[in-house]
Amino acid sequence: MKAVILMSTFNGESFLDAQMKSILSQEGIDELFVYIRDDGSTDNTINMIKSYQLQHKNIFLDEGSNIGPCASFFQLLKYAKTLDAADIYLFSDQDDLWLPKKIEHSYAALKKMDVPTLYSSSLNIVDKKLNALGTYQHRQSKALFDPIFINSVTGCSSAWNYEFLKLVQIPRDLSNILMHDWWLYLTAMYLGRFHYDQNSSILYRQHGGNVIGIQSFWRKLTMLIKSSGIGSMLRIKQFLIFATEYRKDLIKIDSFKFLNNSFNENETNLFKL
Repeated sequence: MKAVILMSTFNGESFLDAQMKSILSQEGIDELFVYIRDDGSTDNTINMIKSYQLQHKNIFLDEGSNIGPCASFFQLLKYAKTLDAADIYLFSDQDDLWLPKKIEHSYAALKKMDVPTLYSSSLNIVDKKLNALGTYQHRQSKALFDPIFINSVTGCSSAWNYEFLKLVQIPRDLSNILMHDWWLYLTAMYLGRFHYDQNSSILYRQHGGNVIGIQSFWRKLTMLIKSSGIGSMLRIKQFLIFATEYRKDLIKIDSFKFLNNSFNENETNLFKL
């Protein structure tokens, strides 16, 4: 099995070493490649990565400017699309800890699918010292338009096959994209397949420095919802961008045939919410 890991780092010196060790010690992997984009770190993160590069020829580093986690992961996705095909692709945060069979377990689920598929799982929540805090499971979408308002994927637990990677379109405009994992979720729910695993193979570390964590995510989401409906507006804008990128594919689906007329009548007004 050939696995490609896409990691974005930013001032991650406190926990990066443990995460790198957990990735490099994954079981059941024939070929493992780790592509890291640093998002403008000012601490010792880059030196730590370069130290790992001296020991491992399968680690690659792009020293970038600070553009934020969403754009940084999209840069990694864009680069992944230029690489030779792999059996499985995974996002990684810098501060979690992967259990030894995380990749193998994710691949076992994807291997059963012969269509473009995105995988995600529940999370074992831990504090900064890896003490257990509980388990987090996403709410699953039930209705056709649920994915517009509900994201059931956490990027650090996600994985996908080569067929799904080919399906993914990189947004030309990221200004209204809420998060990279939500974009993949929309793609999977409307144009591919989504597999949610109730079992977790990741220790999802919560600490004061989380860029996006369970607490910070829900706090920000609650603030958006309370801010005069702006939360729903942002979600709808994100979907409209998604619909634009995937227009040719979506209008083939009965439930979305209305989009063709909507775009033809007044495409520019779709983004004036």
